[in-house]
Amino acid sequence: MTDVGVTVWQRVGIQFCPGSVATDQVTKFDSVRETINRLRKLEDVESAVFLKDRSILMEMHRIAQRQFHWQHGYYNLPQLYRYSYIYGQGKCGEYFERTYGIAITDLTLIGFALFAAHERAPWLMQPLAIPELEVSKDLVKRALPLLALSSKNARERTAALNRLMVEQNGGPLPTAYLPSVLRQFPLVSTDEDLTRFIAPIPEMLLMRITSGLYYDIVPGGASLLNDANDRFEQYCVDYISKMMPRFATSRSHQYSPKAAMFDSPDVLIKEGEKLVVVGDCKAIKLSYLAQFAESQPSARSCRIPC
Repeated sequence: MTDVGVTVWQRVGIQFCPGSVATDQVTKFDSVRETINRLRKLEDVESAVFLKDRSILMEMHRIAQRQFHWQHGYYNLPQLYRYSYIYGQGKCGEYFERTYGIAITDLTLIGFALFAAHERAPWLMQPLAIPELEVSKDLVKRALPLLALSSKNARERTAALNRLMVEQNGGPLPTAYLPSVLRQFPLVSTDEDLTRFIAPIPEMLLMRITSGLYYDIVPGGASLLNDANDRFEQYCVDYISKMMPRFATSRSHQYSPKAAMFDSPDVLIKEGEKLVVVGDCKAIKLSYLAQFAESQPSARSCRIPC
């Protein structure tokens, strides 16, 4: 499912107020089809407004940010390994466990287990445990605040996030590019105690326990982000060395053509004595407006990784 699906479920499952006529339609499966069709028609109408004074080529980067990661998907071993390697050890791993009371390895295990469970059943309830995997009720209870919100809280956060992004963008954003609270909280509960909950899009649980760990690490400040970047550079070097051993791969180093010192690119790849590829590694997630803003100045003003 693409970000269109994220937007659909955000509108259908979260933003409708309880007791409204629209809420009743959520119980009908055909409502999803109808909502998606209406959303696509709305996007077509908005395109006539937002693209009136700009080239369609200016949309290409936003379309890529919106779709490409979903085409690759999150249900794969490299995705799980990569982010466990980057965030699950060193300063990042220590900060996470100290701050949230649970290790990243445990959150990853619980998130994957919930993904598998939600693939078979839409609703789950606490107390919940998986004794076969040594996942206790207490461990699940500690993990859920990082993964779930009540429907009331989700509606409030969604409205506040949309207002903030529109303000920082300096004007309205197309519906297709509005942020979704489901990226940080892929589970929605019927109550504040998170007793009964649903995953509108189960695969977003896999996003949350991989690239979404950024939401938990970024409050720790620049030292943690530097730690993650350093580990990602090492990951890239190790990966290329193992997968393509004919290349000689090395990390960044300082050099001095004259008096001043300069840093080389993050990863240097040589074939024989010839430098054939230079790589610039970025483990830091782009902010929401850096991906979807109408202008670069507004993108630079935003520091929220939506």
